This record gives sequence, structure tokens and C-alpha cells, in this order.
Amino acid sequence: MTGPLPKLVSYITNPDKTAGGILVTGVNCLPETAVMEMEAVKAQYGKPGGITAYHAYQSFAEGEVNAEAAHEIGVKLAERVLGRRFQVLVSTHTDHENHIHNHFMWNSVSHTDGYRYNHNKAAYRAFREASDRLCHEYQLSVIKKPAQEKTKTYADWKDSRDGKPTAKELVRLDINYAVNCSRSQKDFVRHLQQMGYEIKPGKELSIKAAGRERFMRPARHFGEQYSTANILRQLSANSRQGAPGDPRQTLSPETLRQINQKVSEYPHQGLIRQHYHYALLITAYSAIPMKLLAPELRAEIATIETILRQLELLAENLLDTLTKLLEFKFKQQQKIPPIIKERNHLYKVAAKTSDPEKQAEAKQCLKDIGYELKELRLKVRDCEAIAEREFDLDERIEGFTSQSKERMQNRDRGR
Repeated sequence: MTGPLPKLVSYITNPDKTAGGILVTGVNCLPETAVMEMEAVKAQYGKPGGITAYHAYQSFAEGEVNAEAAHEIGVKLAERVLGRRFQVLVSTHTDHENHIHNHFMWNSVSHTDGYRYNHNKAAYRAFREASDRLCHEYQLSVIKKPAQEKTKTYADWKDSRDGKPTAKELVRLDINYAVNCSRSQKDFVRHLQQMGYEIKPGKELSIKAAGRERFMRPARHFGEQYSTANILRQLSANSRQGAPGDPRQTLSPETLRQINQKVSEYPHQGLIRQHYHYALLITAYSAIPMKLLAPELRAEIATIETILRQLELLAENLLDTLTKLLEFKFKQQQKIPPIIKERNHLYKVAAKTSDPEKQAEAKQCLKDIGYELKELRLKVRDCEAIAEREFDLDERIEGFTSQSKERMQNRDRGR
């Protein structure tokens, strides 16, 4: 992880996810002062930069363990694998129904010797094997051949949570577009260059997006389908059968008509109208070839479904001013703590009762609460996104328009 420590710790220790903070434990540090303690160690050894911390998680089979047992296992795992040299925060998240899981975040610099954590396959294997041994001790199931996932940056995780494409996902979508609109390798390279990518010659395709510092190999990040050989194979098929064209899913005229009709029922100005026009603008741009659009606009087009959901939130709740939007957000936030309190009570009931009927009833209630919390949190995040967009909406629209015009003019001059 390379993000600021306070943000990382805030996510790990979120009271809404950790039974009000009860399911948070520090190993070689206190949860309340973990940020200061970790930063002090970095300062002591003169290593404040680079990777800030490391993150891992531990999942359990559905319904197999309660929150208290899961947390106990997590703390023991942290002590056994990391406890001799690193400061660790362990938290157990219970916000996803039937998906209790532990999060581990540890300082990248050791508090005992000042050396950085050596993140490699051997370290991953040791962590997994220690987790498996603990699960066997507690008579829990173990995945025989777990798939190793690539880690995400905090920014990528946040984008995924909020329904936005990550920077890497945008690259993948752009490659898909270039492949689907090309009949030869020359066409493919030209489309990528028109979208602002730099291509490095070599056996395997290596590209760098505009504004990025490093080249990346698509096959390494997105799988064998994106190897040079497979891309050339697809281009060869396109030359015989015809390129399929832009693979993006744009809104049908019927969908647009329904949206227009729905919003027109609310004769309000302000936020509803502004975001309606914004959604229409983004949809209109989605009909223009990708290579003519700025990267920021391509990213916005990829989130059109999220934009439409937020527009529906505004329209259904008559949130036509920023004040009303923030009041609505506050009301949704106020609903969350009592629901979490009820959920924590039900966890205890389900764990302590031996009556199968009461257990089943408690689990069903927990499932319903999980859905309710998910919807409330989504509304809060949507309100935050709308409010953030509102501050620079006109500037954003003007920027999209000018950037796209400039790209079209450059294309015309190159003809």
C-alpha cells in the first residue's frame, strides 16, 4: 500500500465494520495510536517514503465461524507470522452477511531492526501456511489450492468500491477498443497512439498511458488473452471477418426515452436537471470513437451506469439543491448505527443458541440487515460523489468538450 496511513487505518478499523471497534486489536501497537507509532518508527530509521504498509486478509467459509473466534484466530496469526518484528493492526469485518473476514495491516518498517518487510512469494506462502495451521487447530475448513490475487492500491480499491473503473481497468478497456476496431497490427498501434498511449518495441506488447510513469505489459496484468500472440491472432481474424467495432455498451434510445420521461415528471431545476443533462452529455459522447476522447472522458463513460443510478437517487427523493442532498445523506448515516447494534446482537444470538429454528431465524434477519446496510452505505457514497461532482460540474463539462474538440482537430490536421 502506498496511500497515507490515516486513510488505510481508517478503513481497517471502521467502526461500522468492526462491531463499533470491538473487533480491532494491535500487535506491538495500540489501535488508537497506531498511525503515530508506525510513523515514529519510520522517522526513527529514516524511512518515511516508499511503501507505507502492507495489507492482507483472511476469509472463512460461510457460516463456519463467528466474529469473536475469527478475531481470535486473526490475532494469533499476526503474532505468529509478524509479531516478532512488525507493528500490526488486526480487524475483523462483519459488514458482509455470512462473510466474516480478517484484515491485517502492518508497518512496512520493522520496529525492532529498521529493515523493510520483504514481500515475496516465500513470505506469502508462510502467511498462508500459518493461516491453514490455525484453521486446522480450530477445526475449520481450508482451501486446498488457493489462487493468489494481485494486490490493489488504495486508490484502485476505492474506485472498485465506488463503481469506477480503476486506472488499469481503463487500459484494458482501451486495448479492447483498439483490438475491436483494427484489422492489422498497424491499425491497432495507431488506435492506441491516438488515445495517448506510448508503445515500447519488443517481443511482448508494452504500453504506457498518458500521464503514467511506467510501461506495463497487458499480458502480465490481464492474462494470456492480452499477449502479443493472441492480440495478433484476433487482428488476423478481424482482417478476414471484419472488425467487430466498438465493444462498449451504450444506452439504447428506448432506455434514454424512459430516463427522460421519468426525470421530466419532476419539474425541478438545480441538481436534478444539472445531472440529467450531464448524463445525457456523457451518453452522447459515448457514441464518438474512443480514440477521439480524452482519457478522463473515457473514464466517465465507463461509469455511466453509476451516474444514472445517482440521477435516479436525486429524482426519486426530490433532491434539487445541495442542502437537501446533504440533509438526505445525514439521515441515511443516522440510520446505520442502530442497525449495526441490532446486527451485533443477532450475531451473539446466532452464536450462543443451540436451537436450530432460532439460529435459522437469526441468520435470516442478519441477511436482511446486511442488504439494508449495503443499500444505506451505497446511498451515502452516491451522495458524496454527487456533492463532489457538483463543485466542478461546469468546469468538468467544459474540459471534456475542449479536450475532445482538440483531439478531433488534431485528427483532421493529420489527414
